[in-house]
Amino acid sequence: MSYRLKHWIDLITQPGLSFVFDPATGYTPLIRQRPLAIILSSAGDFSSGQSYGRPDLASSY
Repeated sequence: MSYRLKHWIDLITQPGLSFVFDPATGYTPLIRQRPLAIILSSAGDFSSGQSYGRPDLASSY
């Protein structure tokens, strides 16, 4: 995971800014819900050559 992605995730998941937690009710979001679309594209031949054995790092995110 790149530093910038980790930093962004850390910023948007701060308690009190994006959510609050109450032991009685659990997590409550502070940010209104919005539609979300995730588009991912990757391609390559990892069976031989210079990229042989490289893992697909995008799918886990």
